[in-house]
Amino acid sequence: MIEFLRLLNRPCRDMTGLISAAQDRDLPRTERFAVWLHLLYCVACRRFSRQVRYIRQILRGITDDDVIDASTPALSPEARERMKRSLSQR
Repeated sequence: MIEFLRLLNRPCRDMTGLISAAQDRDLPRTERFAVWLHLLYCVACRRFSRQVRYIRQILRGITDDDVIDASTPALSPEARERMKRSLSQR
């Protein structure tokens, strides 16, 4: 019982870790309940949870064709130099 109360009393830093972990694995029932309860009153963690779900949804839509691989040509040396000059002038 004491361990359960400690779980409910975790700070946002711990809860965001659990929210992230829940994307990769099933959380134990007590941790799922603790996250659910925390999300009821914590606006920041609710926002974080929505952002994590949104990012995951976007990443699921990316295909292999969308990923840049090693065969994609790099910038030409001239283009690199122009960019360096432009950045150094700021």
